[in-house]
Amino acid sequence: MRTEEEIIYVVNKYSDTIVKLALSYVKNIAAAEDIAQDVLFKYMTERKVFDNSEHEKAWLIRVTINCCKKHLRSFWISRRVDLDFSMLEGTDKNGVGEGIFEELMKLPEKYRIPMHLFYYEDYSVSEIAAILGKKENTVLSYLHRGREALRKTMVRENGYE
Repeated sequence: MRTEEEIIYVVNKYSDTIVKLALSYVKNIAAAEDIAQDVLFKYMTERKVFDNSEHEKAWLIRVTINCCKKHLRSFWISRRVDLDFSMLEGTDKNGVGEGIFEELMKLPEKYRIPMHLFYYEDYSVSEIAAILGKKENTVLSYLHRGREALRKTMVRENGYE
């Protein structure tokens, strides 16, 4: 078991990241929060020793992705209600507004997840490749195609250049 201080530190530092990543997968705020609780519970009960904070964060992201995939395979997913993006306010830490986030959420998962990790979580291409179990060139292709799809959508629907 982990100490109370370790748990509080991880919850304060990574809970937002976990919820946002889960949200980008499942597109439902309640499910994303439930997944975040599951991930943090696994962190609390797991006896895994981490080399450093980056290793710890990568583990949390990998567990989050696995929990999201498990959730998406569940029977109840067919009865879900998608997120109402008008509930979100403000911008992310990079100054990207919800209009872009909303359009990002509409992309296919194979583009959406690498773009989320790259732009919202500041992971490098090599780190994303390791987390997703893909080749770096594949991640680069996903990022390029995702940006192109996002650009086309933003120009067509919102008049952005």
